[in-house]
Amino acid sequence: MPDLIAKLALEDGAVYTGRGFGAPGEKLGEVVFNTSMTGYQEVLTDPSYTGQIVTMTYPLIGNYGTTAEDQESHAVQVEGFVVRELTRIPSNFRSHRDLDTYLKASGVTGIEGIDTRALVRRLRVRGAMNGVLSTLDLDDASLVAKARQFPGMEGRDLVKEVVPDRAFEWKQGFGAFQEHVLASRPADKHIVALDYGMKWNILRCLTTVGCKVTVVPGTATADEVLAYKPDGIFLSNGPGDPAAVGYAIDAVKGPAWQEADLRHLPGASVARACAGCEDLQVEVRPPRRQPTGAERVYGPGRDHHTEPRLRRRPGDAPRGRDADAHQSERSHAGGHAAHEAADVQRAVPPGGGCRPARFQLSLRGVSAR
Repeated sequence: MPDLIAKLALEDGAVYTGRGFGAPGEKLGEVVFNTSMTGYQEVLTDPSYTGQIVTMTYPLIGNYGTTAEDQESHAVQVEGFVVRELTRIPSNFRSHRDLDTYLKASGVTGIEGIDTRALVRRLRVRGAMNGVLSTLDLDDASLVAKARQFPGMEGRDLVKEVVPDRAFEWKQGFGAFQEHVLASRPADKHIVALDYGMKWNILRCLTTVGCKVTVVPGTATADEVLAYKPDGIFLSNGPGDPAAVGYAIDAVKGPAWQEADLRHLPGASVARACAGCEDLQVEVRPPRRQPTGAERVYGPGRDHHTEPRLRRRPGDAPRGRDADAHQSERSHAGGHAAHEAADVQRAVPPGGGCRPARFQLSLRGVSAR
């Protein structure tokens, strides 16, 4: 069978030609990258990648196949998948089917055989870009035009596309392999998890450490959540533009929520919004030596890092590097973990100029005060 030609075009005019796999088709999305050496199925099924074409930096993908036990949601969530080399004959006793067949069944298009190092370097320097992945239209000029016309992630509420239809109780742990190493604890705390596009591994972890977990859609109101009388509340991460999920922010800031005697485990972007912060998508810079006293927040395996900063009062001028950051794009990911670094000290400008915050930014992310 002859190779299926596929092309990936970016909005800046770059075009990459390779071999298609998975389902034939054409997909538009934001082109990002992930640096994980394993866990490609977890990446594919992570709801926070909804609307994105994901590039894997590790060169060999598919070598251990796929299994239903490793899924992070009910289906593949990415728009497209980009790899350097696809393994078509997996070798793993847990594998149910190879990656090519898995993506075909999911209707997702992939491309292999391109220089992923060059692509990732371009994304590192210029930031995530809109793109189109196609096995149907192979005209370079046409593909670039489509990528430039794509509206992108800003202002898109993708949370409503991935939240569950109704609340449910989660009881599943990590299975026999985990039980052999670490036995699950009996459930003695009730956690309500607000699902804005949550990975199932988060729920597995909560169950393993002894939590009864009730999952509710991220569109739920504070009263609906508190009706479960939980011991704690977990706010998940999710896809899309944080600014588009005002209902989630309003629910968390509501008076009923604030008066409840609960410990919050906040989703980063929702918590920052409650604290008066903005999310900005900024370019991914190579690691550099840290000045003495600077704190940076690290998170592995993501395509970008977000820079939390407190909103200034009207009339306040941008200060120092914050003025440069003001020119950056808004963050596209509702709870994307930081990829390389976000200067936490930069989030609180000298001299104040911001209202009191309920959540405090720290080296470990956002913690309840």
